[in-house]
Amino acid sequence: MTQTTAQEPNARRSRPLIAFNGWFWGQRRTGSGQYLQQLIQALHELPAEWRIVVFVPASRTSSDIAVETVPGSITVVSLSTPFDRLNENLAKLWFEQIAVPRACRRHGANMLHVPYWATPARSAIPVITTVHDVIPIVLPAYRSSMRTKLYTRFVTWTMRRSTLVLADSHASGEDIRRTVRLPARQLRVVHLAVGPQYQPVTEPSQLDAVRERYKLPERFVLYLGGFDQRKNVPLLIRAFSQVRIANQTMSNLVVAGKLPDQHSSFFPDPVGEARRAGIADQVHFAGEIAEEDKPALYSLATCFVFPSIYEGFGLPVLEAMACGTPVVTSRTSSLGELAGDGGILVDPDSEEQIAEALSILTEDVLTHNEFAIRALERSRQFRWSETAHLTTQAYRDIVNAETEQN
Repeated sequence: MTQTTAQEPNARRSRPLIAFNGWFWGQRRTGSGQYLQQLIQALHELPAEWRIVVFVPASRTSSDIAVETVPGSITVVSLSTPFDRLNENLAKLWFEQIAVPRACRRHGANMLHVPYWATPARSAIPVITTVHDVIPIVLPAYRSSMRTKLYTRFVTWTMRRSTLVLADSHASGEDIRRTVRLPARQLRVVHLAVGPQYQPVTEPSQLDAVRERYKLPERFVLYLGGFDQRKNVPLLIRAFSQVRIANQTMSNLVVAGKLPDQHSSFFPDPVGEARRAGIADQVHFAGEIAEEDKPALYSLATCFVFPSIYEGFGLPVLEAMACGTPVVTSRTSSLGELAGDGGILVDPDSEEQIAEALSILTEDVLTHNEFAIRALERSRQFRWSETAHLTTQAYRDIVNAETEQN
């Protein structure tokens, strides 16, 4: 599939062409997909300095690609691989390493932006790689399979071949420099943001509809995210049980997100944990949440809790703060950097600290309201317009350096 605009004048064609690896295009339920979609939209809204082409996998359906969300100035081109109907892992590798670099040459791209950790080993043009985190390197459990180990080793090597690496946070950037031994001059920090839909929802009919759709209790503490071990959900449930046992009028806990199909040490069972903690009736598992319902869900919550052990950025925390919801989150990795004084920061290994923070935000109205205001103010420091501006500056610096060399 190709989407193009009308015949471009020569003036437009003279502008540098930035190509994007669009493997996650239309995949809004992934962090990389959200980043790609929001960045493209924000770049489109800046003064027209670049032409942009997004290369997407031919295996994606039209609904995945979501043509209606493509700004008119953006060209989207689908690329096939020999493995499209045979093996998704091989198709992905071919797309990243062969199909996209070849397409860059065919389309005369001046630069390639890979918006996730998948730098091509060979490229005739400069490459910017956005690395959201290095979880497979810093957390051994996330590279347990031989396939993951080999792929991680390979993309770690190719990452060093990037002209520039963008990190989502200073914490993530430091981990990249430390683990990959990337020179400081080869890395920049560009914070992410959330879309304009994330703001306090006050319309009663909208709030009531979401409450009814997910069978939500009247007052609740909210967790929204994944269930792999670094998300720390079992410890959160145990911490909540401390508060609930001490105060029977305490809000319920709503745990939102698609539960794992099978339980293991990597995907511990949160339902079983609630039962063992004796609070099964006070923990509501809401299931997968539609993207359009998330702002209302955050707005309904008394507070949001996200005690993850490691994040490259932590979009759910920023989403909640942008909706004016007080947050409890970890002081580790990027989360303390993100929340700042807009949330209560805790040791993610401490049930006691998490329980104390939840007690404060659910029982002390004045403190709750103060952190709601702080959360909203803090969230306003992260804007996609600023993300796009800093990313554009990176493009500009690379293009200028290439021009000077030639």
